[in-house]
Amino acid sequence: LFGVIWMVLLFPVVMTFINWCVINIFGMSDPMMANDSRPVALALFHTLFNVVNATVLYFFINVISNLVVKLVPTRSDDDEVFQLGYIKAGMLSTPEITIIEAKKEVARFGKITSRMSGFLQRLLVEADKKKKEYLYNKIERYEEITDRVEVELTNYLTLTSKNDLTDSTSRKVRSMMAIASYLERIGDVFYQMSITLQRKEKEKIWFSPEQRQNLQKMLVLVDEAFDIMVTNLNASSEDIAIIEAFKKEEAIDNMRDELRAQHFQNIERKEYNIKSGIIYSDLFYSCEKVGDHIMNITEALVEEEVLDKAVSDFQSDKLKA
Repeated sequence: LFGVIWMVLLFPVVMTFINWCVINIFGMSDPMMANDSRPVALALFHTLFNVVNATVLYFFINVISNLVVKLVPTRSDDDEVFQLGYIKAGMLSTPEITIIEAKKEVARFGKITSRMSGFLQRLLVEADKKKKEYLYNKIERYEEITDRVEVELTNYLTLTSKNDLTDSTSRKVRSMMAIASYLERIGDVFYQMSITLQRKEKEKIWFSPEQRQNLQKMLVLVDEAFDIMVTNLNASSEDIAIIEAFKKEEAIDNMRDELRAQHFQNIERKEYNIKSGIIYSDLFYSCEKVGDHIMNITEALVEEEVLDKAVSDFQSDKLKA
């Protein structure tokens, strides 16, 4: 834009200079009068225009960069809105390629869904009302994303399943559909947890420091389960860490049982009120439900025989321990 402006303003001067160069440097006829010299004049004009612009604008790189950043602000990871990045142009040529693209989408879908845990953890400790409202809206928007993406992925895979598929490809289609459904359910659980926290705030119900810390510990375990899940979604079928997933799911279940036992004891001792206890138990049970869905996703990634063997090995290791 800058180059066009200065060229328009100085166009007569530039044209006079071009004509002088063609006549005096290249020894050709005046381009205004002869056709044979006009291609040279045109080439010289474009060369001069680009060289001068590049030379002048080099000294204003920082100014231009700052202007562009202000005009087109980037989105942070927090503000990312999930869009299907691999499935764009309808059905692909073969079901096998379709599965590969769907698997990539599901892996991205899983990573996006896992962020809802972080939003909920921030809600537990946030005191500022505006920031809380922002986080509530954030969780609601992500829940809408999970609903939409599940529908899009399911529709895409349903079209794929209408083709003649091998047994292996058919199983992978069912696996991807199941995983999309589990991720959507995880979004629903987190959204319901945010609604529960909103109700707690409206009714002016407060958690004790111990309750808040226990919920944070539970969500940290959920985050670790998410990390394993995302890794498995991106891994080949031979590299899926199913035993690690079993261990993390068991850790979540054990903590649920521990918190439930403590909760009943605290209720009996009247260490916090009944309403606070009900909301508290709803939240840690919901965390355990998320852990179950995460485990279901990893189970959907492996063959039935592999899953049975992994379950057997895991139980044997527990007995030995």
